[in-house]
Amino acid sequence: MKSRFLHLVLIAVVFSLPALACTKIPAPVPQLMPNFTDGRCNQEPWQSFAVYPDDKGGFVFYALYNGMGYYAMHVTEKDLDNNPDTGVNHIIAQSKGVQLWRLKGGLLQVHRIGMDNKDYSFNLDNCGGMIEDGD
Repeated sequence: MKSRFLHLVLIAVVFSLPALACTKIPAPVPQLMPNFTDGRCNQEPWQSFAVYPDDKGGFVFYALYNGMGYYAMHVTEKDLDNNPDTGVNHIIAQSKGVQLWRLKGGLLQVHRIGMDNKDYSFNLDNCGGMIEDGD
């Protein structure tokens, strides 16, 4: 009786293998963890500056040097409103090598030369401080 039971279990397993082989098991979706969890917008570890939304429509900028952040400037929503898109690229503010540009078309872009003499830039279009109030 025991051997007949094992025989039936073996048959069931053998016949279910093709079904298991054809079953697609979804791959786990990788969760991208931020490099930094301090609220900064730019997450690239090689950047030469850090930018944070001020939660009032503006931004706070830090120049990075050897892993240390040094306060560079605070650009308020009013500063941004006072520097609208003019149809040409122009600097809104700059300090400690950090430059905030308003590009033709309205995009805000930050630049700073890094220790490797490369110009690092970051677009603020997806940064949490972008508040449009319609005025």
